[in-house]
Amino acid sequence: TTTVVNDTAAALTSNVYANGSYYLRITSGALAGVQRLITANGTTSYTVSPAFASAPLSGVSYEVVKSNIDNFGGTDTFSPGANRTLEQPQ
Repeated sequence: TTTVVNDTAAALTSNVYANGSYYLRITSGALAGVQRLITANGTTSYTVSPAFASAPLSGVSYEVVKSNIDNFGGTDTFSPGANRTLEQPQ
C-alpha cells in the first residue's frame, strides 16, 4: 500500500491541498479513476488517505480535484498542471 506519491517536476506550496477538500485522482495506468483524499503535500509530493492498494507506477498521469459541495458532490479540477506525471522510486 502507498500513501505518498511523488512528482519531482511539481513546484507546489507545502500543504496547499491539505485542507480536506482536495483529492488526487489517477488518470492513466492500472489505477486510472482511483482517487484519494490529500492529507498533506510537500513541494514535490502528496500524502493521501486511504492508501492506494498498490503504488502508482512512474509515468502515470494524475490530476488534483476539489470536492465541490456547492455543486452537490461534483468536482472541479485544480492542478499544478492537469494530467501531471507521477515519478515513483523503482
